[in-house]
Amino acid sequence: MNKKGELITQNRIGFERLNIALGVLYKEWYELISKQLSNLEGINLELGCGASFIDEIIKSIKKSDVFFNSNTDLKLDAMEVGIKFENKISNLILVNVFHHISNPELFLRSAEKSLLSGGRIIMIEPSNNIWSRFVYKLVGHEKFDTSQISWVFKSKDPL
Repeated sequence: MNKKGELITQNRIGFERLNIALGVLYKEWYELISKQLSNLEGINLELGCGASFIDEIIKSIKKSDVFFNSNTDLKLDAMEVGIKFENKISNLILVNVFHHISNPELFLRSAEKSLLSGGRIIMIEPSNNIWSRFVYKLVGHEKFDTSQISWVFKSKDPL
């Protein structure tokens, strides 16, 4: 796939030890997610794990990404989750991933097929507010286009 993206993702692993504040924030998110999990006997799957350390909080989780690296259990395109895991997922977790999916409606249909009856999709996503727009301008690592009128967009790079 995209070697540059693979390298970027691999280099981010361990970010929580380098940026303590960001690590604390992600740990808080992972703990919030852990409290929302369904108790169904199925697979807990994180999509787009990147440099995630969610497995330190949720021991039973499988981590996936579009790139396979030392932090992933499996390589998986989010659009294929319903095909590869039909009726097998108890909890589908996305942390800062949904806004990268170029066709959210198709993804949600696929995700629905992956879930066991009573399964959950649990997401944490950026907020579009005054503070976040300021932060995104400062950080600038992701395009933040407030003029976008459709949920569907063309993607050249999964990152």
